[in-house]
Amino acid sequence: MSTTAFPCCKDTTFKRIIRISLTFDYNNRTSQTLMIVSKDDLECIVQNAIDKLLEQRENKPEIFLTAEETAKRLKVDRSTLWRWNKEGYLVANKVGSKVRYKLSDVERIQKGELI
Repeated sequence: MSTTAFPCCKDTTFKRIIRISLTFDYNNRTSQTLMIVSKDDLECIVQNAIDKLLEQRENKPEIFLTAEETAKRLKVDRSTLWRWNKEGYLVANKVGSKVRYKLSDVERIQKGELI
């Protein structure tokens, strides 16, 4: 059994997460980890993660790509982009009369994440 310290959001004290590793061999799976966390610590950890993500997003201005640039990055045809927009998989944005795609959405698809 091991413990990991995390700073608490509300004060300067440290609280603990207790990790208990259980070892077994079932279909080549070697271990599982059970984490016991207080409600306050879990809220603190989640809030810190959300704050970091929001900070990163606020500091990074959104970049838009043309349909040609997007198709080239994703190695698909422009008709695929049209179909993905229709299905809601990769939503196009209109800038005036021009179609643009968010770079962040394209990067998520490249990483294999669903939008």
